[in-house]
Amino acid sequence: MNKKLYQQLLWIPPAIEYDDGRKIVAPIDVNFTEKERPRLLWTLYKHEDINNPPQLPYFPKHLRNAFLEDHVHDWNAYGNNKKLKYYSRASNGNHWVLLEFEQPISEYFRLWN
Repeated sequence: MNKKLYQQLLWIPPAIEYDDGRKIVAPIDVNFTEKERPRLLWTLYKHEDINNPPQLPYFPKHLRNAFLEDHVHDWNAYGNNKKLKYYSRASNGNHWVLLEFEQPISEYFRLWN
């Protein structure tokens, strides 16, 4: 598939650790709508500094520099798509993720061709 994708970075905060050993990232407020929902979400390897985000455009390669997360199984948007729930088995948060969209998105997001 050679469709042009628009990219946005999002910082995933550290997971909250519970007494029973579970680690859960709190839902993240986002500004996209159902129409703007991301097509893909990538966990980026070696990008764990909130003050040093990766450069866009970013060229993710599954299992090389990123992990392609599964929609519904590892992440989802809910509450009229104003919250992003990230529950990846590949990480406990505290890193950058890359959202990829099929169409231009709202002014709050940085667009890349």
